[in-house]
Amino acid sequence: MKRGFQIGTLFGIPFYLDFSWVAVAVLMTISYTLLFATELGWLMGLTLGLLSVVVIFGSVLAHELGHSLVAQRFGIEVKSISLFLLGGMAAFDKEPAKPWQGFVTAAAGPLVSVALYFVFGLLGQTVPQDSVLSGFFSLAQNTNLMLALFNLLPGLPLDGGQMLKALVWGVTKDFNKGVQVAAVTGQIIGWALVALGGWVVGVSGNFNGLFLALLGWFIQSSARTNVQVQSLNQRLEKLTVADSLQINGTVSGNLPFSTYHETAKGDLSVQHLVLWQDEVVGIISPNDGANLLPNLWGYYQVRQLMTPVDSQLPSVGIDIPLSQVVGRFDEQTPKLMVRSLEGRIVGIISPETIRRTLTTAA
Repeated sequence: MKRGFQIGTLFGIPFYLDFSWVAVAVLMTISYTLLFATELGWLMGLTLGLLSVVVIFGSVLAHELGHSLVAQRFGIEVKSISLFLLGGMAAFDKEPAKPWQGFVTAAAGPLVSVALYFVFGLLGQTVPQDSVLSGFFSLAQNTNLMLALFNLLPGLPLDGGQMLKALVWGVTKDFNKGVQVAAVTGQIIGWALVALGGWVVGVSGNFNGLFLALLGWFIQSSARTNVQVQSLNQRLEKLTVADSLQINGTVSGNLPFSTYHETAKGDLSVQHLVLWQDEVVGIISPNDGANLLPNLWGYYQVRQLMTPVDSQLPSVGIDIPLSQVVGRFDEQTPKLMVRSLEGRIVGIISPETIRRTLTTAA
């Protein structure tokens, strides 16, 4: 999942910064500047304030890179890393193939944070213990320690939840059972944090409890989403590309698109093979005219708006489970060509056709 705007690439992985993180970074910079400026003056205070935010940013990024680099070693493509208000998230194209791979991938992030905790601890020993730099290294230490400990809580979507999911999966040999157990604990942890945050605000008047409650809400919401996504994946595993492919015959390539659209009754899930000189040259759907004003459709022939069979679109086999297809769509790949078992192009599949399949199969 990509959030915000891209700010760089590391090890072939694009990473994104959400606008919410920018707002938090500004607030933290101001807070740390005020803290350090009392002893060192405004210029040095601002410098250390900015450096503190960079260290926190780098710690979260390093944590997510820990997951990502291990995942890459297991043949998993890392789509992106996103940093947002409540932390970071690495987006993988698929789940690990084996329980132990899932466990190791999840554990890698906290291990990186623990390693950084000790690194900053050693650096702190090189400066006077009552100095501002000592306080700075202590901040970096505490940041990484909190990252490690909090993420080890045993509930999805946290790393501890991913580890619990892998353990249950390994013991029961049932991936779905692992998701269900870890999602339940995630919801329990999330609601507990919401309650604790409310108690902190109500009893002590400390509004830091609001952030704790927000964090809990995010955790329980994400845990519930994990169950919904897994339920959807189970349905997709039982369906193949062929189930989502709806070819409604052939049309002539010189047919006006307006006539074709009227014949298809505007059904965006309909597809037709396009014939030109008795050969199949492309695939057309009413959706192919979406970028044109309706009053211009009559000026275009079907063959001018079709997707040619020799296009550079990626293709997918007709017998592939839909669960292996949905992750391949993005802004650059809004649809995929479908090849028959003999290798011929027989249609196009898109998120719209998959949604229609799920609706009709419900």
